[in-house]
Amino acid sequence: MTGGRPQAATYKRSWKNYLLNSKYQLRFTLFMVSIAAVLMYMLAWGIRSPSTHEHLWPTVMGEAESATKVGVNTIQGLGFDDPAQIAALKSQESQLEWILVGTVVVLCGGLFFFGIKMTHKVAGPLHKIGLYLDKVKDGKYDTVYNLRKGDQLVEFFEHFKEAHTALRKVQEKDVQTLRDLMAAAAQSDLPGKSPELSAALDDLRKLLASKEAGLV
Repeated sequence: MTGGRPQAATYKRSWKNYLLNSKYQLRFTLFMVSIAAVLMYMLAWGIRSPSTHEHLWPTVMGEAESATKVGVNTIQGLGFDDPAQIAALKSQESQLEWILVGTVVVLCGGLFFFGIKMTHKVAGPLHKIGLYLDKVKDGKYDTVYNLRKGDQLVEFFEHFKEAHTALRKVQEKDVQTLRDLMAAAAQSDLPGKSPELSAALDDLRKLLASKEAGLV
């Protein structure tokens, strides 16, 4: 019966079935990752002026380039035009840029997996409801299990469970009515009174069997 509060099935999520609704999950996740990537790019590299090729606002690499230029000018101004020191300053700037690139990649990758995981908590309940609706379409009203811990759309799912319970009760009432009718027909020996009544009772017997099978 779905009237109680059955426990959720004892299984855990695995990455292989996280994409239950790939169109929705990937669209939402990639949108979030794209925004994060653009913001990180703006903070790290920014946009340069077409005329001066200077950064239009302070950025991480803009500050690093400025610091490198100041360092090179200072070394050259003091008369220590040492190529090794200048190369070391430029190497530090290059290392910073690679660190920023790595940070952006790690951040976007983390956001991608996080987005898939979070959207699964919405896609999962919708997928579950869809499976139950397919069963209802085929005349099956089995047990509706609770959502897994952390899933979203809890209130919506509870409304679905209530509707499912109501439909199951209608089926149970129909089954009981058919059973009573078959019992009364057997007591009155209706099948033996005419071929038409016998055929009608056979149809009712098949209908009863179908409805009983749907309540397993």
